[in-house]
Amino acid sequence: MNRTILLSIVLAACSKPDPNAGTLAENVSASFESCNEAEIRYLADKHSMNTAFRPCASNDFSAFQWSPDGRLLYFQLVMTSYVMNADASDKATMTIPVPSPTGSATWMTNRRLLIPTGAGPEGEEGPHIIQYDIPESNADGTVTPGQLHAFPVIGLNDVSELQRGGSTTDLYFTASAEGEEARHVYHMDLSDGATKNLSEQWPIAVSTMTYHPGSDSFFVSDGEQVVQLNATSGEQVARWPHAKRGSMSPDGTWLALEFDAPETSVFYQSSWDEQDAMDAASPEKRKRVQRKIERLEGTVDESYATRLTPPTISYVHVPTGRRWAITEAQGEGFQWYPATPGFGSFFLWGFEGKQFRRNVMLADLRYRLDAMLTDTDMLGVVDFDALMASGQAAPAALPDAAPSPDGAEVPEEAAAPEEAAAPDDAKAQGEAPAAD
Repeated sequence: MNRTILLSIVLAACSKPDPNAGTLAENVSASFESCNEAEIRYLADKHSMNTAFRPCASNDFSAFQWSPDGRLLYFQLVMTSYVMNADASDKATMTIPVPSPTGSATWMTNRRLLIPTGAGPEGEEGPHIIQYDIPESNADGTVTPGQLHAFPVIGLNDVSELQRGGSTTDLYFTASAEGEEARHVYHMDLSDGATKNLSEQWPIAVSTMTYHPGSDSFFVSDGEQVVQLNATSGEQVARWPHAKRGSMSPDGTWLALEFDAPETSVFYQSSWDEQDAMDAASPEKRKRVQRKIERLEGTVDESYATRLTPPTISYVHVPTGRRWAITEAQGEGFQWYPATPGFGSFFLWGFEGKQFRRNVMLADLRYRLDAMLTDTDMLGVVDFDALMASGQAAPAALPDAAPSPDGAEVPEEAAAPEEAAAPDDAKAQGEAPAAD
């Protein structure tokens, strides 16, 4: 039976990580930085972003996905699946009655979820993909109960990255065959559960995958580059280096590429305001701090990492191939918010190069994307190549740079991607919900 709970109850605790677990970077961050909710809210507001969950809760999320109409938010927390009604004033949250998920889920409709699990709903052994229809209140006061259907996945392991195809019966996902480490992209026909390997002959190993229905393309990464592949033929359409994951906007205009920013020290992270205050106090203070960081790094055992690479998101204007990075917020798992053009959502790593607790962010990107196209100076919008050359993790601004040579490499015979059809949902042109 489904049980409805308030999100504030689920995530009410503001517990600190176990100091005996985690990497050095995580331990240093937990030991020297208490969670400051006011600071996180200030930085989120400063950069036109909303947090979906309380900033200082134990937000150990592993996946999230917005419903097509933007009203419901699926998320995974502590090996359990939940759905939050982000459109409701109380943000009511329900537990999905399925076994522990093994990877990211997808919405097939505004009420239908597909979730990969390690077992069947009745304890059947082996991986399954479970279809679950969210309960719905009717006008007459009755409630249509949730409906569940399970698809066994034979001969595969580690099913993840579920993606809706061109219809409600087409599902794409990644998995590895039994006894093999290599991941592949598979298609499942939900009308009969038949599964087919699509990527055996692809020119790239599969680390991450997203699907764009408007161009009928996969965006696949091997951890070093993102390649656009025609979903029907498997032929390469374009390639972008220095990228770990790609996500195309619904209209095909913008491609979000995730990458690792230049390294920063685990011993010192500061927001732009803190850096400005330090420079104002003394021109030599930043140099003294840097020398202290170097001494600290030199005292740590070599088996521990003293540097970290913030996961960061860049944006490619597909018609021109130009690429920029947004340095005001760092994160991963980016997806375009489906209900409002120009909005995006991602897992928060930090703001302005300073790490905070994980959260699901909803960001208004319209002004930033406009600034890129018009070459308007805007704090936090920097040329991608200039950022990588600077060696800085998250500068507020950089000197002007020539257009990036790391744009897409497009085969001459490749046709331009088709534009995705505009969503016909009534909410498509509305504003994003206030998630927090």
